[in-house]
Amino acid sequence: MEDKLSPLSLIDQISDKHMELRAKLHETDGQGISKTEAHILTVLRLQGKLTVSELGRSIHISRQGTHKCVQGLLELELVETEHSGGNVRDKPIVLTPKGLACCEKLEDSKRKLEQRIAEHLGRERMETLKRWLSEDWFGKLESKE
Repeated sequence: MEDKLSPLSLIDQISDKHMELRAKLHETDGQGISKTEAHILTVLRLQGKLTVSELGRSIHISRQGTHKCVQGLLELELVETEHSGGNVRDKPIVLTPKGLACCEKLEDSKRKLEQRIAEHLGRERMETLKRWLSEDWFGKLESKE
């Protein structure tokens, strides 16, 4: 089979791959949570406690959308709110032990999926791709304008 370049733009190809990866992860993780909820758990694991507003900015969705996802995670007892002195409206959200265990299962699923991708692409190409995706593309682009 002959490899052909996609007629899609780079942005569309990256977006399509992202959706495909998230769908694959969702199929294999067995957690019964949405892709956005899984993303929120991962961000909380990496950054510690965050408010709903901070989470929304971090994952690039509205405060209302973030609030809805957090409510689902609260019901599943994967996260809890911490009481803070001043602002009662924007309480920090933290992982529960059950949420941390869920994150560990998600990370295991991600490692397995990455391993499958590395087997297909080859370890060197996989590392190159990760390095490219880690770069600050926009800072470099804006400095040239």
